[in-house]
Amino acid sequence: MNRTHTWGLIPDFAILVTLMLILAGGCSDKTDLGGAPLVNSIPDTRITAKPVPMEASFAVDLKWVGYDNDGDVVGYEWKISNNGVDGISPRDTLTVDPLSGAVIHPWHYTTHTDTAFVLLADQPGFEGDDPLKPRSFRTHTFFIRAVDDKGAVDPTPAHTTFTSTTVAPTVRGVFPLLHDNIARNVPASVNLAWEGSDPDFVDGIPTQIRYLWTSAQFDTTSLGTPRYIRTDFEYDLHYDELLDFDDPRWSQWQSFGQTSDDRSVRFSNLPDGKYFLFALQVRDTAGAVSIGRGYQKEVLNVRVVKNGFFPEVALVERNLGQAAFSEEYDEIPSGQSLNFSWSVSAEDYNGVITSCRHGWDLIDTNDSNDPGWLVPPGLSRKNFYAEEVTFGEGFHTFYLKVEDDAQQVRLMKWGVAVLPEP
Repeated sequence: MNRTHTWGLIPDFAILVTLMLILAGGCSDKTDLGGAPLVNSIPDTRITAKPVPMEASFAVDLKWVGYDNDGDVVGYEWKISNNGVDGISPRDTLTVDPLSGAVIHPWHYTTHTDTAFVLLADQPGFEGDDPLKPRSFRTHTFFIRAVDDKGAVDPTPAHTTFTSTTVAPTVRGVFPLLHDNIARNVPASVNLAWEGSDPDFVDGIPTQIRYLWTSAQFDTTSLGTPRYIRTDFEYDLHYDELLDFDDPRWSQWQSFGQTSDDRSVRFSNLPDGKYFLFALQVRDTAGAVSIGRGYQKEVLNVRVVKNGFFPEVALVERNLGQAAFSEEYDEIPSGQSLNFSWSVSAEDYNGVITSCRHGWDLIDTNDSNDPGWLVPPGLSRKNFYAEEVTFGEGFHTFYLKVEDDAQQVRLMKWGVAVLPEP
């Protein structure tokens, strides 16, 4: 029995020693347990929603999804190419220019799986369009690749190519009483305005505008006399000589203007009797530009006339009526009250009234310090009526001086002969 028990202890002791050796080995610096390391599985990417390939809006919605067999997709990298008229080229897919090393189409990181893009559609001449409603276009290729939790990226990004289109915006010059077939007279300092439309943009108007101001002279006679575009007929014959969208004299692109007050430009101190062309071009969010050059539409033909424009004034006296001329004369009895008021405008030539001033019996209307002035020049409420006044006798003259932003002055005079009581 004792032998059997003794032999029975030997295996138990051996097991104990073996366990101690295993534990001792686990505390060593050696971590290689043997076997081949596991290789991280690369993620895969798919586009789940995309625009119609041949004819999409310039604003497109895209959706995508990623998969990873041995981990999680934590984000995505994307980029969009702006292809040329011949479609996508190898260069459009490059991230770095191999010649210069410059980053030309960088990847952008996102954690989203969908977004809306506003894209260029700036190439004119979309095939098959109505000439009266031309569209601009550009093809694009969208690339998307998934990134997993170990930093691996999909080596074969999902991609889709499509054509974005937009209706070209339109623009029109604005000036009062434009003639369709002849140049419009304007002051030597003139405000020229515009209005426009972009039917497929949320605001309904273009986003940018530029303009060209140039002489309308197209030739010189044998006697040295300049010849100008003055009519629609002359314009049709010679506008190609004077108007080019690549002309460096075009202004920089600027905001189209959200309100009509923001949609104008001013030209000052223009030479009397000369003819000019004022051309407009607009651009929308997608980069499409207007291409029209219609006479007195996208291009205004104007003639400068100095001293030919003055503010309109409606001067009224409560008992005597409204002035029909710049100089009026009336006889009134002694003690009759005089109450003058007025309204003014420069809308007929796109001007802006800058000041009104009035007074009685002035010595010199050009002297700003003449004691006859009752108020300083301005546009406050007191600049649009005169305090009530009465006279016992004599001859007295009421003066009203109105000035616009071109320093053009309208002077109104109303004389009254005050008759003494019989």
